[in-house]
Amino acid sequence: MHLKLYGSNNASNRVSITWFNEEHDELFDFSCGESVETEDIKLFMSFLYDCIYENSYQMFKSNATEADIRQLLPARDLPKMSSIVLEKQQNFQQNLVLNQKYNDIILAFSVQQNTATQLQFDYVPYKGSRLLKDQIIVEYVSSIQAELHEYIPRDGSFAIKADVCTVDLARLQNNFTCIALIISDSQKIPPICQMVDHQMNPNFSKAAKSFTWNYEENGHIYSFMLRIPSEEFYDDFRASFAQCLFESSTRVPFRKSRRSDQNYVISAFGNSVLDCFDPLEYSWDEEHPTLEDNVESYESSSADPEEINFYKASNAKNPILLSACKTSQLIVIEDDNIAVYQQIQDQVLFSRVFYGIQTLDNQDLLVNHAILYQNELYLLLLDTKNPHNINKIHKFDIALGKVVDEWHIEDEDPLLVITPSYKSAAQTDEQTICGMTSSAVFRIDPLQPGKNKIVGSEYKKHITKTYFAVAASTESGYLAVAGKRGDIRLFSALNTVAKTTLPSIGEPILALDTTASGRYIIATCADFLILIDVEQQYTDEKPTPIILRLKSEHVMLMKRPAKFSKAYFDMKNRIIVPAATLKVRR
Repeated sequence: MHLKLYGSNNASNRVSITWFNEEHDELFDFSCGESVETEDIKLFMSFLYDCIYENSYQMFKSNATEADIRQLLPARDLPKMSSIVLEKQQNFQQNLVLNQKYNDIILAFSVQQNTATQLQFDYVPYKGSRLLKDQIIVEYVSSIQAELHEYIPRDGSFAIKADVCTVDLARLQNNFTCIALIISDSQKIPPICQMVDHQMNPNFSKAAKSFTWNYEENGHIYSFMLRIPSEEFYDDFRASFAQCLFESSTRVPFRKSRRSDQNYVISAFGNSVLDCFDPLEYSWDEEHPTLEDNVESYESSSADPEEINFYKASNAKNPILLSACKTSQLIVIEDDNIAVYQQIQDQVLFSRVFYGIQTLDNQDLLVNHAILYQNELYLLLLDTKNPHNINKIHKFDIALGKVVDEWHIEDEDPLLVITPSYKSAAQTDEQTICGMTSSAVFRIDPLQPGKNKIVGSEYKKHITKTYFAVAASTESGYLAVAGKRGDIRLFSALNTVAKTTLPSIGEPILALDTTASGRYIIATCADFLILIDVEQQYTDEKPTPIILRLKSEHVMLMKRPAKFSKAYFDMKNRIIVPAATLKVRR
């Protein structure tokens, strides 16, 4: 008897139990009706757990603690999203294979936003930390006094920890490493000493004159807040913290940066989406819609055997997902396998899969970069890992399911990225594309005679080490380029230097996207997103970036830090869609 429990906030389906009967090869689904009282459900669940415990361990449940029963069978499992009544074992196992592939994603976005979930949070008081013996302070960058608050999951809000504490930002002896020291006059409150870096998840709120961050200790994550007494002290602390964070991340002296770059970095940390947000006025007690409340139930159909084989054969950690608007297709690329899905009205149905795709000369092709091309009938594929595929672009015919052409580019650095010549070029007959190495941007024309397809008149090589890694184009053909250094360059033409260069604020940029108009840019860093409005000019003729981070209390409730992988604008250029991964603790 394979038992599975589900929970739901939907009043008409609050608890559901499914079990598979091996003897009769049937799967049964039991759901509590709308008329069943909550207290009756709790009583039923209590008896159910007792029975499972006694049957499993062959001992009376009086010997069990609540922790024993929870460990045996969690009180809440995956959100229930479908009715799977009376399905055969084969279909049940096939669906399980597909669902398990994305279980981590479902769990990551299913953090329940209600008081009941928070009561289950296992809070362990922090012990604090101090300077290590080999950590020698050579300079104090800033020192202020502020109120110290700690987020209490049980209450769903911040609670005051100390009326007055001393907060020092200090530079250590070993080059650009900065630390934050938070010390209270009370002996009962442990001091905190931690490195200043982006893993702190720092958030400033000018309206509340507050600073929130995360502190990690022995595998536990905590959320703290400083309430700074005056705007003058707040501005000084914010500027000093930005300086320390910049130096710790880039290993470059802040004082040696250009004044305009310094202002850009400082303004970035004062222009957060939380700028008008007061953490003390925020509580989880309000009604918040959950994932389960917004997902309509659907009848699951039998998975296609080819689809099952595709996921079994794929081992890529970061599959490539392409959305073809014109042909209403979704394309998933994992190494040398390509799966195609067709969108029909509100359904996405599996269409076909291509295994073990190869180059024209029958060499392995492990795809790590791809774009749609020419009315979305083709894919352009890059394999930058295999030596025999360096500086080659492979044209893949989606209808035929094979590579039909191959183009070469000749440059001293390997080709890393290709992007459409303009944002909607993939939905047209446009032949040219933009290409990029770590130090050059250029136009590629496959119809150009000769082996090298780089257009010489639209080629710009940078002498300095630029470390380009990602790019995105606008509808008018402008190109945004960024990379490991964290700076963003905006090109209005490919044969000249960048029209605008936005300095780094401390982390490499992993992905870029722009709106069709080119007004907004979204840059993805591992620990935060950067939103830039290039039409709004501020100090030194540079736009002020907006930092998008997770709230520190959310990270605490998730019990693990999230790392962003890619963010992009939706088709209407109105919504930012981020993707993130979670570091799972074992």
